[in-house]
Amino acid sequence: MKPILTLFLLFSASLIFSQACIPDTTQIPANSFIFPVPYQDTVAGSGIPNKACINTPYEQVFQVKIPSTVEFLGFNVHVEQIKLNSIDGLPSGLSYACEPGGCTMLKNTIGCMKISGIPDASNAVKIYPIKLNFTFTTLEFGSLQLSFPDENIAPGLYEIDLRAEGSAECIASTDRHLIDLVHKAYQNEGSLIFDIDSRDQINADIELFDASGKKIASNRFFIEYGKNQLSMNAGKLNPGAYFYIIKTGKGFASGKLFIY
Repeated sequence: MKPILTLFLLFSASLIFSQACIPDTTQIPANSFIFPVPYQDTVAGSGIPNKACINTPYEQVFQVKIPSTVEFLGFNVHVEQIKLNSIDGLPSGLSYACEPGGCTMLKNTIGCMKISGIPDASNAVKIYPIKLNFTFTTLEFGSLQLSFPDENIAPGLYEIDLRAEGSAECIASTDRHLIDLVHKAYQNEGSLIFDIDSRDQINADIELFDASGKKIASNRFFIEYGKNQLSMNAGKLNPGAYFYIIKTGKGFASGKLFIY
């Protein structure tokens, strides 16, 4: 069986070329430099989709495409670079990192920003509004300090919905023990194939997410002891970075993968 497109699994961060996240700007709207855009009830796909849970691994990626010009206060302003300085309002246990490292992105380049970590039990279960604070360096105005969301520039809300430990809506199982699986994935004739070697018989939910954290597909499987080959219909996948989670009652396993 020869795959049409090979998906390379990178199971740990050390294997992702030391990148905090993988730039993939295919979903950024034409009128924006960032995805997801701040939440507005009239804009489909806006807002932070991933819910967080206390004592549970969390990840949310923002994709960024730095333009050479933007409209600011009625002027066409030439952008030299954009730097993410801080993110306000994150629950305790979460932090952020960027690609490129240092969070400085030059004009006409792409990058990404990832919020990740494990929200600890000191947090209240509630919705946390957050703001991304940038320095826009421009030819006309020098350095501009701008925050997103902003009612004049980028209206809407960025919010992290933090749920109680054990909530079924969170991105990963609340049992933080990794299950004993060897797994890899590739695409063949439109299907996503998972080769899984298991030391147990388990029921599992496999969920596929794109680089922004949007769930693309999910399916429930019975995994036999030994070698398994499971097929999931994920539809047409664009080139870019994806990740998947294998969730069971005993824990979870996760993997990074790419389509070229």
